[in-house]
Amino acid sequence: APVSMAPSIAGIPAKSDRTIGIVLVLISVLAAILVKRFGLFLALVGAFANSAIIFLLPPLSALRQLNGMSKRERKLIKFVLLPFGLTALIVGTTLSLVDLIES
Repeated sequence: APVSMAPSIAGIPAKSDRTIGIVLVLISVLAAILVKRFGLFLALVGAFANSAIIFLLPPLSALRQLNGMSKRERKLIKFVLLPFGLTALIVGTTLSLVDLIES
């Protein structure tokens, strides 16, 4: 059997990777055609995704690794960092969405 040298993502066959890539490009093209102000659409996507990646995922992953974490550190994450992250996500996404709708 021939050996494929194409990279794969997390065990997904390379052919599926190609299909996923094509679908994502088609979605981007459709969004560019349908959305009047594509820059504002990208700002909306960026506000949502970046807030989640920057403000929510690190504290959530820290909570999963409770080894050696004090009760004070867990409270800081639960009552300060996570609410701040959710607030940043909601405010950023809402402002971007309002800008997109008003344009």
